[in-house]
Amino acid sequence: MRKKQTIKEVKIKEKPQQDFKLIYTVLLLAYTVIPVITPNFYTQDSNGTKFLALSILNLITFSVLLSNSAYRNKTEVQFGFFNTAVGLVYSLLLGMMLLSFMSAINLSEALLSFVKASTIFTSAYLLYVIFSQYQKSLSIIALALTTLLLFDSFTVFYNILTYISHDIVSIGDVKSVYSNKNILASAIFVKLPAVLYLLIFSRGWQRIWAIITGLSAVIATLLLSTRAFYLGLALLIVFLFLYAILRFIANRQKGPLKMIAAWGGIFIVAVFVYIGAQRYLFPKSAKSIYDVGILARLSTIGSESSSGMRVETWQRSLKMIGDHPIIGVGTGNWKVRELQYENPTTGEFTFMYKNHNDFLEITSEIGIMGGLLFISIFIVVLFSFIRTCLQPEADETQLKLLFLPAFGLLAYSVDAFFNFPADRPEIQALFAIFLSLAVAASIKKPVVGDINKFSVAFLQKISSPKVSKTMAVAVLVLSVMAIYLLSLNVKSLHFQRYVKEDLNVNQFTHRYEELEAGFPSFPSISAYGEPIAVNKARYLMNEERYRETIDLLSKDHSSPYDSRREYFMAVSYNKVGKPDSAIYWMTKARDLKPLNYSSSRRLSAYIWDKGRHEEARDMLNQLLMTVKNDKDCWLQAANFNLLENQYQKALMVLDSALKYMPGDTAIVNAHNKLGNDLMMHPADETFKRGMKAYDAKKYAEASRLLSEYITKTPGNPMAYKVRAYCYYYLKQSQQSLSDIDKFFNLGQTDYFLLTMRGINYIALGNKAQACADFKTAMDHGNPDARQNYARFCQ
Repeated sequence: MRKKQTIKEVKIKEKPQQDFKLIYTVLLLAYTVIPVITPNFYTQDSNGTKFLALSILNLITFSVLLSNSAYRNKTEVQFGFFNTAVGLVYSLLLGMMLLSFMSAINLSEALLSFVKASTIFTSAYLLYVIFSQYQKSLSIIALALTTLLLFDSFTVFYNILTYISHDIVSIGDVKSVYSNKNILASAIFVKLPAVLYLLIFSRGWQRIWAIITGLSAVIATLLLSTRAFYLGLALLIVFLFLYAILRFIANRQKGPLKMIAAWGGIFIVAVFVYIGAQRYLFPKSAKSIYDVGILARLSTIGSESSSGMRVETWQRSLKMIGDHPIIGVGTGNWKVRELQYENPTTGEFTFMYKNHNDFLEITSEIGIMGGLLFISIFIVVLFSFIRTCLQPEADETQLKLLFLPAFGLLAYSVDAFFNFPADRPEIQALFAIFLSLAVAASIKKPVVGDINKFSVAFLQKISSPKVSKTMAVAVLVLSVMAIYLLSLNVKSLHFQRYVKEDLNVNQFTHRYEELEAGFPSFPSISAYGEPIAVNKARYLMNEERYRETIDLLSKDHSSPYDSRREYFMAVSYNKVGKPDSAIYWMTKARDLKPLNYSSSRRLSAYIWDKGRHEEARDMLNQLLMTVKNDKDCWLQAANFNLLENQYQKALMVLDSALKYMPGDTAIVNAHNKLGNDLMMHPADETFKRGMKAYDAKKYAEASRLLSEYITKTPGNPMAYKVRAYCYYYLKQSQQSLSDIDKFFNLGQTDYFLLTMRGINYIALGNKAQACADFKTAMDHGNPDARQNYARFCQ
């Protein structure tokens, strides 16, 4: 019987076959390049396609490892990742993400977040295997990262030249192959540790390469004018200086001190180049927040509105952590739960879907213990690096392996404190590289090193081929599932882009059936936090399919603090003639987001239509006591008075509106028009009786009284307008058309009335003129005109 091989009998160092060296090199290059160059394939967010590409790359890499006996037959390689402090903490962090599913409001969002996180975890594990088996991989990855860094830097220079030549209007538009300027700046900054590594540990042409790349990268970072990385550059210098001091204390090494001087020289040259470009090359007529000096830019950290919004979001996250300290609100559910805290402070539907601080966001999603585990990753690596630096006879291989992850994670932490790299695959790939190097360094030369007794016992228990095969099958199954779910996410992002583009131009270019067939069932929330059901509902409402809108939204519970569901349901119920249901749902929408004045205005209008005039007026007046700068609130309050023929009260409301919004055109026009109307009919009883009859829907009587009034006062446009409505409801299209023309001939403008003129033309068979009126009214924002144009003219 063959004697079972023990851990001590396994060779510590075994080089991979020659063929696998080449394959490993290709895979390492793929992990640095693919997350950057993968296009968005016409999706709303390129993160989706890049995470999918990483998951596919993971499956390919794992298949390669399974074909290599150096991995397949060695348990200590397979499970060594989990026998290091870094690997164990990272594994526990993933476990806390799973545990947080128990508190998640939206499970599909939690699953998507976990799949992304597990994709990066798998990448880290696979890279650890390559790094631990292939010692030259460290130099390869450092050169690959610096090459990519130089490419990023030169794309910045190219874009800055286009800014200087006025081909782009702002430095904020510089983004290279990334989604925006901040991600580009992050990608440059987080790769800078690779330059430091080559600067300290390489010789000859590699060191020259590091100097050229480092100078280019620092200049590019300064040109991008990103305040977080201005601070980050200073932090890197401080920690590089501390590293040199530690090595000097340990064994009187002067080499690191010389490299600090070289890095300092690079930084000084970069600053002078930046100042010179700014002073002599930048357009003088296009000053912006990005065109100021370094100190001036840093001074805006606390003053810009974006900084204030970020701090407010952090404060809400701290409140969220205090309310959910154990397992958080569920991984991926920060943007779902955050609305509970943000809704009372803003009426806008453009809200923060990312916290701009991964430390706080991860803690709020998976609890304080999970947050501490995330922070522990950085602490463990930094502690191991400092301990190694202080050893007089420090192992050179381990020092090299630890240097890049220590400084890399330091740079990553700067980005994580001010942004959200956890959702950026370009930066997450770097995180996986740094963490895998830290694990490889913890295991030492190159895999096992001084494994403690517990690890030996553990590895012996799981060293059976059956366990290894089970793990391999599990990883393959999970990888395939990840690819499937991420592909569904990419498909969803494709249709999310359609919706976003339509909303940007305020025009629906797609039909509901196209979206219903295109959107997969996963995920249920868009990349920007809006429920997919709400995305679809917009199209149903545009097509006047209100009952289907109600059916669709009533089944959706993906984001209970997003009031758009309740708002659209209320509007739809009102359209199908169910005012009580409309009031119920609009009340819920207002209560969810009390500062969204559109909800309050519509609710008061619904209540008014039910005959509860005093209640509706009080509701609107109560709103106007706190809200002074919403023109629609003022106009509706004035209109309530007009509907009761209280013209003087309406004029008083508009007088008050002008005090708070003196330059608003709509209020000025309404005030002037009402003033003119009052001059033309200050106290005419016939006109009042006609308006009263109109309000009572006695259109024949109202038209007769208004005709009597017009014979006495032919210059009052209001009389023609109201009589036009009377004739419209009496199906007397030609008479209605005549009054509308008289209204406009008196120099008045009313796009609702223009829409009604189009409807009269339809009734009279003049479709061409009707469509012209609908188009004009639609271009000026009239929603009824848009619906009629879609119905009769397309």
